[in-house]
Amino acid sequence: MRSLPELVEFIRVSCKFQNSSITKMEKDLKFANGTVGKWANGKRYPPKDKLLLVADFLQISIEELMGEVPEQKEKPSTLDGIELKNLSPARRALLEALDGMDDENIMKIVRIAQAVKKELPE
Repeated sequence: MRSLPELVEFIRVSCKFQNSSITKMEKDLKFANGTVGKWANGKRYPPKDKLLLVADFLQISIEELMGEVPEQKEKPSTLDGIELKNLSPARRALLEALDGMDDENIMKIVRIAQAVKKELPE
C-alpha cells in the first residue's frame, strides 16, 4: 500500500501520463483547489469517495491507485485443448493474446500473420 506522499506522486505521474495535471483533475472532479496537496503533507487523509473518483478519472482500479497487489490467478495449463507448456514463449503469448477475442478480430490478425509470412525469406 502506498504512503500518502507516494499516492500523491503516483496521481501526479498518472495525470501527466494522460496529458493532465492534479490541478485540472481537482477542477474536473470539483475538489477544492489544493485538496490532493493536503493529502501529501498529511493534513488530510483522502476519503474513500474521493479516491474512487480519482481512480475513475485516471481510468484505473482503486487497488491500483492504492498500490495494492491483486492476487495472481493461476494461469490455465491449456487453451482450447492446446497444452501451453509445449509451446514456445512466443506462440504461448500469441494464443493468450487471442483468448477472448471475437472471430472477426482473430481473422484480422491471421491475415497480418499471413502477409508477414509471405515476406520472410525461405
